[in-house]
Amino acid sequence: EYQVGEALGDSLQAIDDGFMYRTGDNTPSIVFHELRPDGSTRDVSVAGCLVTTFNVACLPHPQGHPPLSCAGAIPTSAVLAADGNIWYTDSQNSAIGRISPDGRCRTFSHGLTRWHGGPQYLTVGPNRTLWFTEVRDRIGAVTLDGRIREYSAGIPQRSSIGGIVAAPDGNVWFTLYRGNELALMQAGKRIERFRKGIYPSTGSDYGPDSVPSFDRRGRIIFN
Repeated sequence: EYQVGEALGDSLQAIDDGFMYRTGDNTPSIVFHELRPDGSTRDVSVAGCLVTTFNVACLPHPQGHPPLSCAGAIPTSAVLAADGNIWYTDSQNSAIGRISPDGRCRTFSHGLTRWHGGPQYLTVGPNRTLWFTEVRDRIGAVTLDGRIREYSAGIPQRSSIGGIVAAPDGNVWFTLYRGNELALMQAGKRIERFRKGIYPSTGSDYGPDSVPSFDRRGRIIFN
């Protein structure tokens, strides 16, 4: 048993190899601390990777690359996109960013809500589009050439959007923490919300806020 807030810090991540990782801060020189099932740890290089507040994203062939960073950026979440670049959200600067394998950085903000829309979680969607959540009760889509579009119809105010994931069928699922709901953005851009079966079903400030995922049977998993 580990006290996450004490012994391990607050930024604990699960990576595809099944181990857990944590980071000490958001500086580009840090390493991950791999937490093994037996409780032992070891440092893991983040060469060719971008460390964010929520996760880590790496180039396909990270060897020989320095840790990725962009001047002035405070990455919140990141993914490796189909164009081979690392894309990230920057909630504090209200921007979407892109880092190429050679380290070139570019940011995009046209199309985001003014006064700090706050893009947060990011996921790879179909048709070379990335989807993200925002602090101000919106989700958004950004194409790989930097065009941004937001969606808010059907999302209640102050619902506190959590994580987001794109499904194999092209639809996008996301969680509503204060709304105590799971929401679906269908390919036709219509949003549908689901509450039945989510405890507490009467609705409260306690609801799902994780990044949804899918099991082997295609069922959505969230908490």
